[in-house]
Amino acid sequence: MKEKQAIIEKTKMLFDFNDPTYMPAVKTGWLPDNLEGMTWGSKENGNRTLYLISDDNFRANQRTQLIVLEVKN
Repeated sequence: MKEKQAIIEKTKMLFDFNDPTYMPAVKTGWLPDNLEGMTWGSKENGNRTLYLISDDNFRANQRTQLIVLEVKN
């Protein structure tokens, strides 16, 4: 079996959920927590989409949320 080389890429912050101007959190008071899933989606308008999902753990103080971010080139 042929060995594969790891690819190391530079990282950058795509989004900051702690940003006080994050509108859904300001309007609802619900900041995402307990993020359990993340995947890249298809390209929309030439930009990639990043899907995040959180789980409420059957607790009243948490929410199940599906968050879709558009990553602009």
